[in-house]
Amino acid sequence: MAKKESKGLGFWSLLAAGVALLLILVGSFLDLPIMESIYIGENAFSLVFGLIGSLPLYLVAISGVVLLDNYFRKSPHFSVKVIGKVILFLVPGVLGVLVAIQSLDEYTGSLLTSLLIAIPLAYLALFLWWILLKEASPERSLDVAIALLLVAGLTFALTHLAKEVAERPRYFFLREYGTIHFRDWWEWGSGLKELYPDLDSDWFKSWPSGHSCCASVALLLPVPLSLGKKTKGLVPWAYPIGLLWWALTALARMLDGHHFLTDVAFSLLFTAILLLLVAVPLLSRQGDEDEEPRRLFRTSEYRILRRRADLAVEELDDRAVRKIRAKRGRRKSSRSSGE
Repeated sequence: MAKKESKGLGFWSLLAAGVALLLILVGSFLDLPIMESIYIGENAFSLVFGLIGSLPLYLVAISGVVLLDNYFRKSPHFSVKVIGKVILFLVPGVLGVLVAIQSLDEYTGSLLTSLLIAIPLAYLALFLWWILLKEASPERSLDVAIALLLVAGLTFALTHLAKEVAERPRYFFLREYGTIHFRDWWEWGSGLKELYPDLDSDWFKSWPSGHSCCASVALLLPVPLSLGKKTKGLVPWAYPIGLLWWALTALARMLDGHHFLTDVAFSLLFTAILLLLVAVPLLSRQGDEDEEPRRLFRTSEYRILRRRADLAVEELDDRAVRKIRAKRGRRKSSRSSGE
């Protein structure tokens, strides 16, 4: 990834972190009043983004394994190439299962139906990313793949771990059992799950928003797009669209009572921090490798090689090169004799 795109990711990550902190500040005082004013219950908008809002995380992960395979392909060892192919074809299947369990099962009511939908779609995404990224340079793929997979994996893991620890009740629980049970985002371990053992544990997993966390990973989609020759032009538009995707998913999850404002804002903040701490440093290092060696290492040998490269670009044959060198030799000898 070029240094320009790395700086772009850094800028949008900082912007996302700023937006998240502002929303957290507002929600820390107004979480409950905001929900009471905007809650409308089940609706088509929330249903759609409940189904597709998490897709960016899975798309980023699949693009990561495609780029990882690009890197493994250059290995002279057959076993390494095989490992790349195994990862390439195994990970989308696992992601399809996760989508079926985490998102689709709630709407289809059948795990089998969800699997039959999610797994083929995961492999379709794999095929599309392979088409877009098949010409990406293997040398540029490793750091990008590591960044994509690390951010996607850490986002998923940290979000679900935080949900288990916080046990914040969702707003639709408060609608059913009274706002006396409202808990601010910093009041972890509410204990309400033990008071209502007959309720599904999902009722007490409001903070942070899993769907919004997955949606905010859309900020990483410009990274693989920047490696595809046909998709480079989409990069400037992909960043604001990624932030908009998070905003729409967050609003949808609030309208149907799944999350408070601070729930969705913390999701954006977590992803922004991961991008700044993990993705941007990795991609900046990758960007440095694409540029000329630093001035410290620009020796006379390097300058000679650069001159030869320039001559080659100018399509001068060896005979012409020898003539140039001969002229330079005569000039030096005439100068020395003149002195």
